[in-house]
Amino acid sequence: MISPYTTLSYSWGTGASGPSRTTKNNFHEHLCDISWSKLTKTVQDAIYVTHALDIKFLWVDSLCIIQDDPKDWENEAAKMSDIFAGSELTIAAVGAIDSCDGLKIDSMAPPIYDPPEEEYEGALIRWPVADWGRLEQSHLFSRGWVFQEMLLSRRKLHFAEDQVYWHCRCLVESEDRYHINHEGELRPSKVMTNEDWHDLMFVYSGKDFTFNTDRLAALAGVVKWYSKEYNVTPLLGLWRETLSLDLAWLSVGREGDGGAPRKSTIAGLPSWTWLVWDDCVRFPQLPRVREHVPFLRVIYCSINWVGEPMTSALKSVDLRVQAPIKTLTLTLPQEPEVVGLRLNGLEQSEVILDELGWSSIPYRDSFQSETVDVLILEGIRGYGHTTKSHVTFLVVQEIPGTTAFPRYKRIGAGQMRLVDSSDDDLAQLPSIFSDSVERIVDLI
Repeated sequence: MISPYTTLSYSWGTGASGPSRTTKNNFHEHLCDISWSKLTKTVQDAIYVTHALDIKFLWVDSLCIIQDDPKDWENEAAKMSDIFAGSELTIAAVGAIDSCDGLKIDSMAPPIYDPPEEEYEGALIRWPVADWGRLEQSHLFSRGWVFQEMLLSRRKLHFAEDQVYWHCRCLVESEDRYHINHEGELRPSKVMTNEDWHDLMFVYSGKDFTFNTDRLAALAGVVKWYSKEYNVTPLLGLWRETLSLDLAWLSVGREGDGGAPRKSTIAGLPSWTWLVWDDCVRFPQLPRVREHVPFLRVIYCSINWVGEPMTSALKSVDLRVQAPIKTLTLTLPQEPEVVGLRLNGLEQSEVILDELGWSSIPYRDSFQSETVDVLILEGIRGYGHTTKSHVTFLVVQEIPGTTAFPRYKRIGAGQMRLVDSSDDDLAQLPSIFSDSVERIVDLI
């Protein structure tokens, strides 16, 4: 039986503002005692809150993981889903920029008493009034590691600059009760759809990291939870059971970067995972899926790690699929300000090339047309009798070589809205893809 404990979610900061750390040199010393004076203000405040709640233990990553021991870091990082999900409460230092800022307990202005009048009972009011949007825009919420800490924790206490917020799976409430949401943040919930996962990954892909190589490890806890909860097989941010839907991600870059995506520095990532880019990705803006027919079938997949999945280095990745492939032509859209490219000049299609993202418009003057191979993924129909069907696809490039099966690298993705009534049968390829060739290929 594990004793009740709290967890701390906070931003480390850099240099002198960083937290006290457990290292190989002080590990045995820390097992016996950690001097109060060596702890930063945020950790000290978290201890105070934990003690006030009559809980004996607090988990702090910088102290509970040996920071200069790669093996210990790898093993402990792989346990994040259990650590935060098992915590009685996560203390979130939302108002702090670094570990020296504290929880703002001492600097919060006292509430103003609003006296009762007639049937009004009176209340304690904070000023400025609660604003959940301000929390979501905070420095803490922008951090990549915090994403899974917030998602997996059952209960959170958010210490903002002006007041405290309670946050659990059924309620979000501010200290002044100005903000009350009885639905709460229900993720991870008992029922999640594939679109929910796509929404989560859109949010996660826009988070900030001090070390971008942490983008795999910081997702390990969420992947482990989702895999166990829904009995699905993880494939580097995607899932084997829904791969034909998941592969349709689009690289969109970051606001302020001119739309040009940045390549990940994580070694060994294949072209088909969105994690190969250090930038925002989104999935096609399709209607909520009512019905879908996969044209892609997984023949074989294997991901091997040097150590723990997601938190250690990749050893090898193999993905063999069977899908229809056809050679088509990419052209510019007719409208000058429309993002993306078109298949064979069809305006109902949209193609985003991974290396360009949303920045395909600046290349308009130099781009003429390009012949590419298209691998068809899925036929999709949304809700509503007026909703048109869609087909999603990858833009791929064959890699020369003498292998058992042709090898293809992903270079983009797209979707096409079906306007021809003859294409209403999702089980049949749309007319533009009717002469596609069914092939077994390795995606690399």
